[in-house]
Amino acid sequence: MIITDNRRQALELAFDLAGLELLKRGHSPELHRDEDATKRAGYPIYRGETPTPWVSDLGTRFEINFTIGTRNIWIEEPEF
Repeated sequence: MIITDNRRQALELAFDLAGLELLKRGHSPELHRDEDATKRAGYPIYRGETPTPWVSDLGTRFEINFTIGTRNIWIEEPEF
């Protein structure tokens, strides 16, 4: 299990694991947003040029879906 303490770090790690490189170059993650899949699922889904892998933004975690399994990156932001 992977745990981070902020959304940006979790998103960067999820995109890195999924091979979505544009985020590293300072581009918006919205460039990878799959609008049709997002509408069907009810939460943001990001993917690259191929159907897999894809990243689901589930609020408290990012789920990276591969053809052979799933990885989760949990977000546990500190409370002030």
